Amino acid sequence: MDAMWTSLIAVAGTIAGTNLGAWWNARNARAERNDRRLGEQRNQLLSALADLVSALADHRRAMVVLGEIRLGGGTDQAVAAAVAATHDTRSAISAPLTRVRILEPGLAEHATRATQATYALRDTSEGAELQRLRQAAVDAVAELEKAAGQLWHAPATL
Repeated sequence: MDAMWTSLIAVAGTIAGTNLGAWWNARNARAERNDRRLGEQRNQLLSALADLVSALADHRRAMVVLGEIRLGGGTDQAVAAAVAATHDTRSAISAPLTRVRILEPGLAEHATRATQATYALRDTSEGAELQRLRQAAVDAVAELEKAAGQLWHAPATL
């Protein structure tokens, strides 16, 4: 009788050990997948942020050039070329802005504010106002970067 109980306990221990090992391996595999997915999301967000900041800088520069040409009484041809450049740079903002909004909704408001501040450069009628709006757009991008940095370094995020 003792041999039978010893065998049953040994079999039960083996089954329990096997199940525990399988559970542990599955748990570790799931954790690795989650870590990998979070790393990919962080990389995608960083790429989207970098693309957005770059696109905003390009559009801001193009808008300042257009404003300076208009305020300086530039030729129709120069204004038309500058307008075409602003159309190209403005369209380059849409994709990274959308990616930032989707990947990290907590940055959506900052990204939108930075974009709107850059778009506001269009509505200028004098040089001082152009420079004030340009600085406001630069500051809005800096706020976006600051918010992203805080989010990036916050514990248990992304």
